[in-house]
Amino acid sequence: MNIDAGRNQKDFGDFCQLQSPYSDSAFAASPQAFTEILGWEIDLETNEMRWLTSPESPALQFAGSNLTLKKSLKAIHPQDRKKVLHSVRKLLRLPGIQTVQARVALTTGGYYPAHIQCSKCLQENYREIISCILRKPHPAEPGHTDSFEKAGLDNFIARSSVFPLALHRDGTILTVNSLACKTLGGEKTEDFIGKKIFDFVHPSSWELISIETDREKQFFDSLREGQFIRLDDTVIDVEVINSKVLYQGKEASQVFFRDISSRKQSEILQSVLFNISQAASTAAHVSDLLRIIHHEISRLMDARNFFTSIYEAQSDTYTFPYFIDDYDPAPNFPIKILKTSMTDYVRRQGQAMLLRKDEREQLINEGKIDRVGHDPMVWMGVPFSIVNNVEGVVAVQSYEDEFCYSKKDLEVLTFVSQHIAFALQKKRAEEELRFRELRFRALTEKVQDLVLILSRYGKCLYASPSLQRFGYSVDELLNTQIDKIVDRQDHRKAVNKLRAVEFQDNESIYIDELKVLCKNGDIRTIEGVMTILLDQPGVNGIVFNGRDITRRKLEAEAKRKLEQQMQHTQKLESLGILAGGIAHDFNNLLVAVLGNADMVLSELDANSLMYENVKEIEKAAFRAADLCKQMLAYSGRGNFIIDDLNLTTVLRDMVQMLEASRSKKAIINLNLTESIPNIHADITQVRQVILNLLTNASDALEDREGVVILSTGYHFFDSKFIEGNAAGNKLKAGKYIFLEVQDTGCGMDSTTVSKLFDPFFTTKFTGRGLGLSAVLGIMRGHKGGIIVESTPGQGSTFTVLFPPAPGPGIKTQEYIVKKNKLKQGEGTILVADDEQIVRDMARKILSRKGYSIIEAINGDEAIDLVHKNHADLCCILLDMTMPKMDGKQVIRKIRKYTRSIPVILTSGFSEMEISLHFAGEKIAGFLQKPFTVDALSQLIDQVVDC
Repeated sequence: MNIDAGRNQKDFGDFCQLQSPYSDSAFAASPQAFTEILGWEIDLETNEMRWLTSPESPALQFAGSNLTLKKSLKAIHPQDRKKVLHSVRKLLRLPGIQTVQARVALTTGGYYPAHIQCSKCLQENYREIISCILRKPHPAEPGHTDSFEKAGLDNFIARSSVFPLALHRDGTILTVNSLACKTLGGEKTEDFIGKKIFDFVHPSSWELISIETDREKQFFDSLREGQFIRLDDTVIDVEVINSKVLYQGKEASQVFFRDISSRKQSEILQSVLFNISQAASTAAHVSDLLRIIHHEISRLMDARNFFTSIYEAQSDTYTFPYFIDDYDPAPNFPIKILKTSMTDYVRRQGQAMLLRKDEREQLINEGKIDRVGHDPMVWMGVPFSIVNNVEGVVAVQSYEDEFCYSKKDLEVLTFVSQHIAFALQKKRAEEELRFRELRFRALTEKVQDLVLILSRYGKCLYASPSLQRFGYSVDELLNTQIDKIVDRQDHRKAVNKLRAVEFQDNESIYIDELKVLCKNGDIRTIEGVMTILLDQPGVNGIVFNGRDITRRKLEAEAKRKLEQQMQHTQKLESLGILAGGIAHDFNNLLVAVLGNADMVLSELDANSLMYENVKEIEKAAFRAADLCKQMLAYSGRGNFIIDDLNLTTVLRDMVQMLEASRSKKAIINLNLTESIPNIHADITQVRQVILNLLTNASDALEDREGVVILSTGYHFFDSKFIEGNAAGNKLKAGKYIFLEVQDTGCGMDSTTVSKLFDPFFTTKFTGRGLGLSAVLGIMRGHKGGIIVESTPGQGSTFTVLFPPAPGPGIKTQEYIVKKNKLKQGEGTILVADDEQIVRDMARKILSRKGYSIIEAINGDEAIDLVHKNHADLCCILLDMTMPKMDGKQVIRKIRKYTRSIPVILTSGFSEMEISLHFAGEKIAGFLQKPFTVDALSQLIDQVVDC
């Protein structure tokens, strides 16, 4: 038999120090005893063999003290070796008994037919051994040549100490040897002679002791297992060989037997450990594992009351994953540690304990433990460790039998507890692994982010289900190159970053932008982190965690455009306020210039040299006033006279003017649409827009010949086109009347376009720069828009949009100023203006007409003067903007005293803006600064006469 092959097939290993239950001296028997039986055992741990009987039988070729398993196989007949080897291999795989009939070589030549019976078991110290018995077959068995009567065992029975042996005739014991006496619990052989052998055989095993007289039924039987009863009534497990012999000249039955209780217990223990080991691999949860462990321990001892406790050091509590008890309920929550409980006492001591009632009471009296739950008659607990830390206690207890557990049971429970610890550790590790896997799946399969594992060379090894958001299934991407769906330039940048860190493990690379091609053709942008885990077991790749930022980028771009638009609008508003403020203040100065010039002219002879000089001053003042009007137009506060206009008709009527305004090298083409809706607009302002845009397009041609196309129409404009509105008005997608001015000039870059409408910005000679600014202000004032499209070297296109007129237009009141001789009047006029020069000019003009003048420099003074002089006042000349209180607030205060005094408003801003500002207020007239002597005089005459 090949011991090496056997050792590799052991089901249970690492058992220490095997010892036979029989001493060497017990088998010093006479040589003739072994013509019938030969016994030996093999230690599978050390590969050592020892005899159970004397090996000095001269008849057997393999007998001798130098026997080994390898040598013994050579002593078997060649034709029988295969079945012997098969039986041994089967025995090494599974516990039990294997019996085989084989021919054994004799030293004298030939072969000896024999039965070889082998069994595998654990000894008391848990070492694995194989016990072997070789015997001659019964005379009735095939191959036997010796006669039954020639056995001559009388002398053997008296002196043999091979195995416990008893002889009986018709059930009455004739003799026993000393080993049988000792095994059955007797002190001397006389305790058994004359008694019935069935008194020592368990009823379930009576059939093992045959008293049949039929020789054909009494041939030498094989080993069989049963149970015997000792004198102290304890039951032992035995192996029995029952056969017929001649004793003292008469036929009798001989019974060879051996106590195999330890072996049976070892086999059960083997089975228990095997089942626990299997359960550790197959049980779904720790509770299922402990339930199986409880069932298996019940095979070894009374485990009706059984529990397993786990100590949680961090929280200083016990949990009871499995708890079965006749009296105490199972705790279903962690219990704060009881420092004096038996469980904690065993855990702290770190050793197994068997505590009977009196021993437990002693510990209680000494204050080492306390009473917890019902008092058991006996309590047995064993601590178990996981990774060298005592983490729990397994315990059994009995409330009825104080002696139901022995030290042997404590040893068994201690031995089993280590397997429990191993099984629990394995199961906990499996559950932790399962929980980690569930967490991993939750993170990778439920999260919206994209998780990929890539090989060093870009092959996809894993893809999370979120890949479906890009239109691909996981199977479509697995084992394919990632650059199949990733922009190649972005892919190259990512690879370069990995190369920069030399693919070092645990390095993380941030990818700020990675464009991914969706299955439907869309391009989505993701950002993420690539972590290099090429040497990480279970990963062996590069983990990419990416987040779709397409929407965020679109929102950021929209926000950027909105901020840009807001900045542009704020800039326009700021510049408009600045331009309007300058124009307002400048108009106040021009009031004095024009008024005084007009007054001087009225007193000079037309042929006077001084007259021409003053006339030039007046012309310059009017040109300055026109400049102020352009600045007011830019600010959106120009003097608009609104009417219903047809843009095509206006443009056609301006053809001659346009021809005169164009560059000599510019060719004007008209592309006019006749049937378009009217617009609400000031015709003068519209003409200014057309002229300024034509002048700008003509200048863009520089010294080259080119074409300027002017087009009108009525068209739907989408939101994308409307976004380019430079006027800052919030226009919606829809149908607009448009004027398009397209040139074939030099074009502009984006920087120039962004500054195009800033006041005084120009790419031409000094002195230009308000034309397009005025256009922008006019379009803002008309609630329209202007869009510029330009490419350097390819020309520019300006598109202005007017909303269609919803109904008939409304004209504002227009005062026609004619130069007439001053008409005299009487009464008192209040002049309220914060500018001294305006008040002085008004006083001069009105004084010459015969009026008394009182002056106010702010709104408070104006109210006070009205309160004091309202009975004498015939008119109030009121500036719109003054410190402390503006014109609108002053009018409301005045109306509390009187509603009969006419009020004329003065302002550098347009009448349209004033009318909007003072809607609902009773205003007698409006005078825009700078005004002339005739303008003020005629308006006063109209108002006062009314």
